[in-house]
Amino acid sequence: MKVLVLGAQRMHGVGRESGNPYDMKQLFIAAPQSPVQTENRVLIPIGLTQSVIDLSEDGFKQFHMAQLSYPVELDVTTDTEFRNGRAVPVVIGFKQKAA
Repeated sequence: MKVLVLGAQRMHGVGRESGNPYDMKQLFIAAPQSPVQTENRVLIPIGLTQSVIDLSEDGFKQFHMAQLSYPVELDVTTDTEFRNGRAVPVVIGFKQKAA
């Protein structure tokens, strides 16, 4: 899947209330906006917005080691993982788009 990657991050620590450890890796991509029109709200999109996709451990390592200049257009590979009882798409790696 070809995407415009804006950046990535890893956030880990211990939950304040639960005391449980967490480790989240995320990829930020540019995505088209969708117009919304309801009785109470109208959204008129112009340009792109940021969308977030989960990253696998190996995917994050690849981004971290690649030392890319952002934003960058990449061909990302996705898989499906089950997290908290639901299937979610996860980026597992990428190839740089040919010039």
